[in-house]
Amino acid sequence: DDIVEGVSALAAPVRDARGRVAAAVSVSGLTPQLIGQDGQPLTDALTRVRTAAAEISRQLQDMHWAR
Repeated sequence: DDIVEGVSALAAPVRDARGRVAAAVSVSGLTPQLIGQDGQPLTDALTRVRTAAAEISRQLQDMHWAR
């Protein structure tokens, strides 16, 4: 809601094999779909973003160790 009213975003870091942030996964959408009435991210949306970032991180780490 900071720049465009009614639109919000959530993000989670993607980490490389050394634990450094290499990228991010983000999702944007209408605020009611992402943010609860209490101003906190909705659990389902946040879990999905974090799960996607963790899976990509795992794949990056697997690629690193497969070399």
